[in-house]
Amino acid sequence: MVYFHAVEEFDPNSGYKFSTCAYWQIRQATTAAIADQSRTIRLPQEMTQRLLQIKKAHTELFVCLGRKPTITEISTAVNASPKQRK
Repeated sequence: MVYFHAVEEFDPNSGYKFSTCAYWQIRQATTAAIADQSRTIRLPQEMTQRLLQIKKAHTELFVCLGRKPTITEISTAVNASPKQRK
């Protein structure tokens, strides 16, 4: 299904290869399917993406800082609003 969607969305005049365009759509669909099937409690896809973004920021900050990052540092890295920080 995702492959057919990628074919429909592909613009040969864009200058990109089909495989480049299809890769991102297939990756997104795979991530969504794993998130949807791998949890006891299903989270909305937006929340799953946000959690992945936070985990990535945590890891990158840990490597850069050489210590566990604070919540403020992580929330700044992921552009979280003050309301979302709580």
